[in-house]
Amino acid sequence: MSGKPRLVALTLLLAPLLMAMDFSSWIEATDRRSNGIILQFMADSDLTTRLQAARLLGSRQDPYVADIMAGLYAGLGGQDIHQEELVLRVLLAAVFPAALSPAQLSGRALINLEGVDLLVLDLPRFHDPYLRAEIIRLGACLKKAEYPARLLAESNRIVRSLETAQGEAEPGLAVLIAAFLEAAKSLEQPDFLDPCLRIYVLSRQERISKQALETIRALGRRVKP
Repeated sequence: MSGKPRLVALTLLLAPLLMAMDFSSWIEATDRRSNGIILQFMADSDLTTRLQAARLLGSRQDPYVADIMAGLYAGLGGQDIHQEELVLRVLLAAVFPAALSPAQLSGRALINLEGVDLLVLDLPRFHDPYLRAEIIRLGACLKKAEYPARLLAESNRIVRSLETAQGEAEPGLAVLIAAFLEAAKSLEQPDFLDPCLRIYVLSRQERISKQALETIRALGRRVKP
């Protein structure tokens, strides 16, 4: 027996032991060598356990989870897509927390580049605005040549959603808009000026309008006369 069947069999043998013990201690003590077992363990668990495992992965010393990101990505598209996107979102928020400095964030993103590539380059696939915000944040911190076009395409979805909401963004959309505006400001590319202007014109919420205006001013300084 080799490959995935062996991994599944091993996980099935370990699952009762892991559930009986405090599996949080086990996950926190692991490194990337255990990622395959952790991914299979998550696949065989209920939503609450999967979410807890995703959070715990952010507490490990080893920040490499690209293969887990890829595994969760590959599992999207079924009837439980909203749950699967939630697990992926919790994983990203745990492994790439907002408290990291820009250098720390980009360092972790580089370590997990294969996983980040999958998510950023297929951004239109995702529905959860909170997850999309996390992906935008990762895409902006790396400044790869392929990423800005994907983030600009995402701005069209954001603007359409804001138009539909008549300028009143619900919490998820507001978080997504904030992430996009922050990304546009950090990327410093004039191409982002137009969607930021559209957000500013459409928004009926002071916080969003203020951030959009700050981003517009920052980008305006990059536009050559």
